Formats: sequence, structure tokens, C-alpha cells
Amino acid sequence: RRATYLEAIKVGAATVGAGLTDFLGDAERRNAFAITVSTIMLGIYGAKVGTGVAGRFVEARLGKPSLVRETSRDHGLSMLTGPVRRLAGRVGLPQWTGAIPPQNADVLEGIILEKSVEQRLRNVAP
Repeated sequence: RRATYLEAIKVGAATVGAGLTDFLGDAERRNAFAITVSTIMLGIYGAKVGTGVAGRFVEARLGKPSLVRETSRDHGLSMLTGPVRRLAGRVGLPQWTGAIPPQNADVLEGIILEKSVEQRLRNVAP
């Protein structure tokens, strides 16, 4: 019984050794193997990164409240006005984007406050 096991190990080792010798001796097989392994690894890495990008996209869409999505939505006119605003800023023309009121605008216009509170606010924010 022991001799049978030893003989099986010798035959197995000889078969694997002959296969490796044949494989390593053939340059075309080695190149095909390297290309195949590289392609498989590239596919795995691409799937991993692609899944991450898709997940972040879905998370950004689902995680943002609908009101934020609606108010931050671009409209067709912004494609035209955006470059004009940037150009006006570079040239030095005064511009108002809507986010910050002009210097001479009354920021408290239309807000009803007590006189003392209104006076304190005007002292703090010119």
C-alpha cells in the first residue's frame, strides 16, 4: 500500500513537472496567459470601480431631498448667462448673481421688525 502511494506521488509530480516545462518553454502560451490574466484583473477592477461610481451617483440622487434637487436644477438660460457673468466679472463690470444683494439695496425691505431691533441690525450689517 505504501509503494502505491509513493508511485502515485511520483507520477503526479512527473506529470505536473512535464506540464510546467512545456508551458514555460512555449513563449506564445506564456504571452497568452499573461494577456488573459491581465484582462481578467482589468475586468474585476473596472467592475469594482464602476460599481462604486454608480453607487455614489444613486446615493447622491436618492440622498438629496427633493426641494434641494428642484431649487438647484439648472435651466437652459443658465448656460448662456453663466459665461456672461464670468466675463463681466473678469472685465470688472458690476454684476449681481441673485445670491448677494447689491451694495445699495435695502436688505431689510419688506421685513417688519420692532424699531429697536431694526436699528441694531442696521448697525451690525451696513
